[in-house]
Amino acid sequence: YFRDGERRVIQRLLDGAPKGLATGGGAFIQPETRAAIQAGAISVWLKADRDLILARVRRRSTRPLLKTGDPAAVVDRLIAERYPIYDEADIHIQSRDVAHDVVIENVLVALDDYFSRGTTEKVEG
Repeated sequence: YFRDGERRVIQRLLDGAPKGLATGGGAFIQPETRAAIQAGAISVWLKADRDLILARVRRRSTRPLLKTGDPAAVVDRLIAERYPIYDEADIHIQSRDVAHDVVIENVLVALDDYFSRGTTEKVEG
């Protein structure tokens, strides 16, 4: 039910003026939501390695998927399941433990590169 509502909201937000829209990791996994994003937007994957993800999730206890079982095992499973799908994003940015402004600048440079190519070729940043 949640994912269906999320998909409807994303589709509504994609219909209109250009904007930045950050989705949770589970949104892009859903085929209908992913298709809507691919049809109406440029997708950016902020790719984080396992150790960085674990460091980030250990700072918070609000992640429902990590409240049961071993968090490292859950992260490993999610990476195995999700990264092949996230790889479909138009732009890939390596996330790392730096100031947000640095990653934002990486995204902006990658978007500029993406548009300057005038193709749908993936961009790594």
